Amino acid sequence: MIDEKKCLKNLLEDMDDIEEKLSKWTGKTNIFQILKLSKNEIRHSNFLAFLFAPNETHNLSDEFFKMFLKRYIDSNDDTKAAINYFDALLNSYEDLIVYRENKNIDILLVSEKNKIVVCIENKILSSESGGQLNKYQRYIERNYSNYKKIFVFLTPDGNEPTNPSWGIITYKNIVEESVKYFV
Repeated sequence: MIDEKKCLKNLLEDMDDIEEKLSKWTGKTNIFQILKLSKNEIRHSNFLAFLFAPNETHNLSDEFFKMFLKRYIDSNDDTKAAINYFDALLNSYEDLIVYRENKNIDILLVSEKNKIVVCIENKILSSESGGQLNKYQRYIERNYSNYKKIFVFLTPDGNEPTNPSWGIITYKNIVEESVKYFV
């Protein structure tokens, strides 16, 4: 029989270790602030694009993209997800193509094999331009008509997009979920 007290003790010790590691990521030290890039939307988008690309030198394969999909699904209602939780985690996205500033879209992610397209508008200090999200959505609808479509409004604080078809995700959501890959 398993010693329940020992298992509980191990779990609590593991939680302390995880909390300690998380505090390093959620504390006041921020690599983007140190480099004076904390408000530079383009640099953030470039870094995210690097993490999304399955064949980059980070050796994460498609795990960061799967984590992002998981967090997006958890943070938004089913009508915005366009993909179910199990497909998000069980499918392979090693064919994922990452586009930067394609038709002014900050990050565009396309998996031909899975017929999924993810359009990410990244806003740090600036606000939406008039009709910006609608324009991007029309482009995606027109050019990826047979794809599952996910529209993501990424901000530091979870600001609401003007277009209700766009789901919200925050940088905090990404850090909380991705810490297991980097700690």
